[in-house]
Amino acid sequence: LQQKSEWLNALSLGLDIYHGINTSLPDIPIDENERKLNVGYVLRGLILQYATINIGNDYSQISLEKGAELLSSCINICIEFCLEINDVEYLLNQIQPIFDIKGYLDLFIEKLEPFILCDKIKDQQFGHLTISKIINLYLENKKINILSQLLTHLDIQCIDSEDIKKICIDNN
Repeated sequence: LQQKSEWLNALSLGLDIYHGINTSLPDIPIDENERKLNVGYVLRGLILQYATINIGNDYSQISLEKGAELLSSCINICIEFCLEINDVEYLLNQIQPIFDIKGYLDLFIEKLEPFILCDKIKDQQFGHLTISKIINLYLENKKINILSQLLTHLDIQCIDSEDIKKICIDNN
């Protein structure tokens, strides 16, 4: 799986099997729960491997713009596949730290934005630390309008109301 298209083909086939679209392969459980459990486990490993390999690529040999595009695409693919297998927890606890360690947390959070705004990550427990990172990123970049939209789509139990009051006061 050296090229992006090979990874996408493997992940897409995995999703087809996960959803029961492709059942022609041997040893695929017929029971939906068992199939999703087994195939989901394999897909999580593939997604983790895909992210790890892409984050470890040497982007210095290509233009900065092309490197950012490839990294952005990798993040989107990881997010979309984790959402497809209904595992936001895995996305935030296993995949996000890979990007965070390499200094790409801001980009990762920005790529979550459309998924939060269209409620694909609604009702998921981000946890206080992740929400704090989201708030800080948008405050630092002076994106108050987007932040206010994001906050209306996040689980309010994870948000400190005092922090929100302070943000509102500081930013009118």
